Amino acid sequence: MKATEAVRTDIRWQRIFSEQRVLGLIGLAIVLTLHLQAMPVELKIQNFFISSAIALFAFPFVMRKIPKSPLLTSILVFSAFVFLHSVVALVADFFVTPYAEIRFLSWMRQFFALLAGVMTFLVFRAVFLRVPLQKVLFLLLIAAIPGLVLAFMNILWGAFQVQWARDIVVGVRSVLTPEGSTSALRASGFAMEPSSFAALLVILFFPVLFVRLLNHSMRLRDLLLIGLSLLAFSWTFSLTGVLLLMVFGVSGLIFGPRRPLFAQALMIIAALVIVFVVLFPNNQILRHAGVLIAGGANVSFTDRWYGLAAPFLAMFDSYSMIGYGLGGVATHFDELVPKSVQAEILAVKWKEFPNLATIIGRIFAEGGAIGLMLFLAIFWVAFRQVSILIRHAREDGSFITYATIRLSLLAVLASLFFATGSYHTPFIWLWLAMADSEYVSHRLEKS
Repeated sequence: MKATEAVRTDIRWQRIFSEQRVLGLIGLAIVLTLHLQAMPVELKIQNFFISSAIALFAFPFVMRKIPKSPLLTSILVFSAFVFLHSVVALVADFFVTPYAEIRFLSWMRQFFALLAGVMTFLVFRAVFLRVPLQKVLFLLLIAAIPGLVLAFMNILWGAFQVQWARDIVVGVRSVLTPEGSTSALRASGFAMEPSSFAALLVILFFPVLFVRLLNHSMRLRDLLLIGLSLLAFSWTFSLTGVLLLMVFGVSGLIFGPRRPLFAQALMIIAALVIVFVVLFPNNQILRHAGVLIAGGANVSFTDRWYGLAAPFLAMFDSYSMIGYGLGGVATHFDELVPKSVQAEILAVKWKEFPNLATIIGRIFAEGGAIGLMLFLAIFWVAFRQVSILIRHAREDGSFITYATIRLSLLAVLASLFFATGSYHTPFIWLWLAMADSEYVSHRLEKS
């Protein structure tokens, strides 16, 4: 009897710690923390998603049985090139820079950011290969709800001066995003700042909501979710969010699916944003627009513009065409960014580790022209794989899902030019992993 009971206990523990169950729990943890943009501790990092940290620790569980694919190969080729190139650049820099310690620490920070991004892709990919896609999309909806509720509290605080709502927003954000920006007149959810929250809604939430609405009949809870998300997005007053939404919406008008629905949604959101802007004229959108129309600039615009353009403008007066290696911007900042705006940009950076605000600018500055081409090749391969999925999609909702993944990838790619500055930003790797896992599953079904 004791031997039988021991066997049963072993079987029970094997089930609890089975690969499928462990990966499911890892996936659940990563997806549900996607909107938490900062660790609840003070770090010498502008932001670091909790989901990226989970992916780093979870990687050992996905090391086995990694199916090959063109997208996986392109990501590994880019990563290998950037790493080897950066080691050579780091060694060369030690002989010419007086800031060797800063240079090495900056390299370490960017290396771990890239590593966290690749690990996030691999963990997402392993989870999505084993968890049904519709369940993943449902969890992505659930993950956004706490941030939407907090944004609604922000509206109660800013628009109606509700004291208890203010206490909730300030209290929650002081714990979960201690370094973030909290304001009565701009919702930030759990992100570091309103523009980041708006980008998360456009790239992580609206596509999933769109798939759900087209694949399921409309219910009251869906209407509540739509209303809450539109209010939250509008209250960010984010020009970055509006631009990303335009990219997503216009892409939907061109590539579909259900183009009329995209047109209607864009008109509704535009009308709501206009109403908020008119009712609350002291907002960030009007301030940005006023400064730009007057021919001026503010630090947000300056940081983003030169975070993208500076390495390209300086390509003949610096080594950006060759690339300074991971972390090289920190000690070569003055060679890349015009002196006239350096002080303004440095005012919003970590003093010891200045960086560029966009991934595209950063990759060109640190990886050179070859690194940038290899990175853009990742998205080219991803679009090709999704196009294959769309061509072979059945009439069971798969076409809508795959077409929406393509639109999401377009929005992600656009965000890399003006809204996203970190390799480890998980929504980049989420949509790439979703596209790749579906492609691998499709290929396995055909074989």
